[in-house]
Parts: sequence; C-alpha cells; structure tokens
Amino acid sequence: MNTNLVTHHVAAVDRGVEDWRFRQLLAAGWPERQALVLAAHHDIDLHLACDLLAKGCDLALAWEILL
Repeated sequence: MNTNLVTHHVAAVDRGVEDWRFRQLLAAGWPERQALVLAAHHDIDLHLACDLLAKGCDLALAWEILL
C-alpha cells in the first residue's frame, strides 16, 4: 500500500472536517480569526463552542473557557 496516498487522504479528510467546523463556528457568531483557531483544534468541543455564544456568554470569556 502506498503510504503517500493514505497520508494525502487523511490530510484531505482533516481539511474537510476543519472547513466544516469553521463554517459551524462562523454561523454560531465566532469572528473569523477565532473560528479558524477553534476549527483547527479538534480537541475543542464544537458544540460547547457554539452553545457558549448561543447562551449569551461573552466572547472573551468563551474564548478563555475553550482554550
């Protein structure tokens, strides 16, 4: 098996997941710069990140909670 193909496929899947996470974060009200950072950190709970803003949490406080 060609490991280059597997590595390329995994990287493409990761980019797709990050793109999806990014779009979800933008829709939830995160600024673009912070959404990019949060989307790249797969260990950060996407639902929590979105819910914090939806429930009225201050953006700066939500950022501190997540990171």
